[in-house]
Amino acid sequence: MILRYHALGWLVVMHVLALLVNDAQAQSGPRLNGASVTMGLMQLDAVAHVEDDPRRIVARVDFALRPDCAGDPATSRYASLPVVSTTAGPPHPQYPEYRVFSAAVPDPSGGAIGAWTLQMTAYDARGKELSRTASNLRRSFPVRFRQLAFVGLSTRSGKASPSLDTSSGPTTAKLLLDIDHDTAMTSVGVITSAHDNPTFGPSSPFGALEADRQKGSMPSLASRIEQTGPRSFTAHFTFPASSPAMSLGIDRVFMTDARCRTAETSAPTLLALAVTSRAPRAIPVNVHIDRSAFASHRLQIRLQLRGPIVRSAPASEIGGLPAPLVTVRVFSTATPPRLLLSASARPQRGSPLDEMPWDGESMATVPVPLGAALQGEIERGVQIEVDDGGAPLAPRAVLRLR
Repeated sequence: MILRYHALGWLVVMHVLALLVNDAQAQSGPRLNGASVTMGLMQLDAVAHVEDDPRRIVARVDFALRPDCAGDPATSRYASLPVVSTTAGPPHPQYPEYRVFSAAVPDPSGGAIGAWTLQMTAYDARGKELSRTASNLRRSFPVRFRQLAFVGLSTRSGKASPSLDTSSGPTTAKLLLDIDHDTAMTSVGVITSAHDNPTFGPSSPFGALEADRQKGSMPSLASRIEQTGPRSFTAHFTFPASSPAMSLGIDRVFMTDARCRTAETSAPTLLALAVTSRAPRAIPVNVHIDRSAFASHRLQIRLQLRGPIVRSAPASEIGGLPAPLVTVRVFSTATPPRLLLSASARPQRGSPLDEMPWDGESMATVPVPLGAALQGEIERGVQIEVDDGGAPLAPRAVLRLR
């Protein structure tokens, strides 16, 4: 009798759950599930997909286009555009669970404005809104350069690529970008081989150097892009003194014009710079603050040191074998910078349990206790300098935790 009672109870529970699921599905109703848009010169061909509408509740879908380029004053003319409605919604030929609503939305700018937002809204027969979605659209333009080359550098005998000698100190290479275009440019980005070079390591989450210094900065290089004219830019790459030998190639260039149109192109394969030195030194890469230690009110700087090691001494952390003698200094971002603290960096094994040997590169400072005021200043931003007993090994890396 007890077993029968439990079986009946489970049947009731399952029936109630099924009713709840069906009720939830009924409440969710049809909804817009993505769209595809083809951007022509004079119009946008949009296709909206309506999901979960077997009873054909959706009677129409409205397509509303609005410009999304605040920097172009011409977009004010298109602030209010007519809404395009479509009522035909046949099933998708391959996915019958979808209904398809398509419309040709005129582009009033004739392809001149590069950024639009297309909002799609589904309504029932009484005009009640059921679902909405939006697509951000970007136009591109063909890339034409008047000039794209390293300037002011000598070429080695028999070599087409310019060379840069860093033996006497930090040296800057300049890349000139002069763009042939009908509109002024607002930004230019460059992706170089140094961003993925094993000597310099990953440099930024964006993987590119941009006009904005806070985006695409390369801690191992003092690199920046400045705009010198409406359509011309100069990228500066300052290599540290005695940099390890490498080749700096320009892999890709991308840009945005004043009408929010975008472009991206690969650079010529011959566009490269040979960096040399008669006495190369190590370079610190992947300099960062240990966030777990910082959460415990301690400052620990981690880095990797790559290249020839000048000064070394036995280190107990790796069984008395030689390790680099490195000092890490932390400066404020004020003008002039103020020294906040300094600490020696020690070799770090590949595992906290010392199960793996030292990789020859990983270094870290001893965790330094922090007061509330100093921790707040470091969180807002600091400059990190790495020194092996001579001049700094690289330009100071600017680090921010917020």
